Amino acid sequence: MLTILVGARRLITYRRVPEAQVDQEALRNREKREEATGVTADDLNAFRRKYFQGFKDQQQQVEANAAASS
Repeated sequence: MLTILVGARRLITYRRVPEAQVDQEALRNREKREEATGVTADDLNAFRRKYFQGFKDQQQQVEANAAASS
C-alpha cells in the first residue's frame, strides 16, 4: 500500500559531528571535489543574486556595478 501525503513537509535538521568522528580521508576527497565542481555557498551567491534581481541583462549589471564603485 502506498500512502501519499499531500502537502506534507519534512523538517531537515543538521548537527555538527565532533571532529574526532570525521574521516579525514573522506574530508580531503570532498574538499577536492568541491574545488573541482564549485559547490560551496560562495560559488552559488552570484547565481542567487541574479535570480532574485529578476535576471537583469548583463549591461544593466555592468552599469549598476560601475555606479556603485564610483
